[in-house]
Amino acid sequence: MLDKIRKGSDSLLVRVLLAIIAFSFVGGGAAVFMGGNSQGDVISFSDTKSISMEDFQAARTREIDALQRQNGINLTDENIEELGINSSILRKLINDSMIKYLARYYDFDISDEKIIDFVKMTPFFKDKNGEFDRAAFKAAFNSPRKEEEYLASIHKHLVTSTLVEVFMSSFNPPKIMTENMVDYMAETRIVDLLSINLGSKPAGYKAPNLSDEQLEDFYKKNQDQFVVPELRSFDYIKVDRKFLSKKLKISAKELRKYFNENKEEFSSKHYAKVKKEVKELVSKAKLDELSSELVKNLEEDASGGFTLKEIAKKYALKVKNVRGKSFDELSSGKVKDHAELVDNIFEMSEGEVSSPIERSDNNEILMVALNSIAAQRQQEFVEVRKEIKKFLLKRELAFANVKKLEAIQKTYSPKKINRKKLKSNSITTLVNKSLTRADLPLEKKLPANLLKGIFGAQKNTVTALVGDGKKVYFAYVKKVTRSNAKAKKIRKTSSSHFADTIKEGLFNELIVFMTKKNKMKITGASEE
Repeated sequence: MLDKIRKGSDSLLVRVLLAIIAFSFVGGGAAVFMGGNSQGDVISFSDTKSISMEDFQAARTREIDALQRQNGINLTDENIEELGINSSILRKLINDSMIKYLARYYDFDISDEKIIDFVKMTPFFKDKNGEFDRAAFKAAFNSPRKEEEYLASIHKHLVTSTLVEVFMSSFNPPKIMTENMVDYMAETRIVDLLSINLGSKPAGYKAPNLSDEQLEDFYKKNQDQFVVPELRSFDYIKVDRKFLSKKLKISAKELRKYFNENKEEFSSKHYAKVKKEVKELVSKAKLDELSSELVKNLEEDASGGFTLKEIAKKYALKVKNVRGKSFDELSSGKVKDHAELVDNIFEMSEGEVSSPIERSDNNEILMVALNSIAAQRQQEFVEVRKEIKKFLLKRELAFANVKKLEAIQKTYSPKKINRKKLKSNSITTLVNKSLTRADLPLEKKLPANLLKGIFGAQKNTVTALVGDGKKVYFAYVKKVTRSNAKAKKIRKTSSSHFADTIKEGLFNELIVFMTKKNKMKITGASEE
């Protein structure tokens, strides 16, 4: 429970996302229209199609699903607000609308042949010989509709990238602009870096005596941190592609028939050359059929009153047992199956068997039976007394170490440094450390806020104290200079990137201008 006190309620991944994602929004905030309405237009334009609430909600759902899936997290409404997702989605939709407007204004489009060529050049759809693999392409989609959506997204990408390239290639930034960016990135700081481990016990340190009254007082003030969440125990079964493949039977006659009926898809190639590809396509179709048939049978078994163990025995499936897990544990992403099942599990009643849960992307089927529910409960003081004491002692030691480093920070002078004395006080010193702005993304050992402080401090001054949960640091800036060697390297490797960045900034200004020309307005959404 004390992890909540140490780390706060937000997950580490969410905080990392908050640190690296910065979104902007022109012309007001997304909160204007997020009042529960679901109809009408969010944004209106004078000369192009408006952005509907339906479009916004669909894009928002896709973005949130992608973030959660990629990072193995569940975003709360608060997380979504902190990440600025609503404003980000709106900004993207506005940009898309303006690019479509420009494409239409200049009568600009991409042919179907160009789209096909682009798809064929995509590495994901190539075989080991570097040739386009139609089977791999077909296997990537579950339905013709998804294939059409993918091709539509490629069309949009090509229109956007080509249009942007046309506009950007017409402007070459002056050399002085790129050189200013080179100088900025080549800025180098020479610092003395001091740190102390929060858990170190220096000679002579005496831990405070904590009375039961103090421990119980802490417990009373933080009772909400000592709550065991609702726990659920369940069994589940899983049908995977391997299981289905064992039941797969394909005759040579079926393969030949498929080839004859779909010859146009194989660019007039001889059957012998595409036999493997044909087999993969037929196998996928058969697997989809088997999966659909099995889902139907499992559904009938569940509605017919079969227990999960009876169903598992019928189909020779292994029953997996999970005991006493909270919603957060199951949705953490550590076990993919658990994350897939968590919403169902926490909507079920004891003894209930779920309907089949399909993962159509890889022909998997899950079924779960909820065995028991342990209600959320408040922990008693006696249960957590030792844990509280351990935490408070650790916190007192950390406070003592912070105060010790703070005292050094207030009077630090490179000329009066006594490294031996500092070491005896568990303080680590690194003298004349060189840091270049261009290398900061590669600096993984030091906290980001410390690096930011170093490059924001004046010469002959110290940064604020910065902690990372294990150590506390500060730095003394001794010298601010420019590394000629770094500048040469940056100029060679990044000048074109800087020029593109300047061009992108100019293009963004064009987008802003186009929104004004189109008299963009946040209209909100009408209530029913």
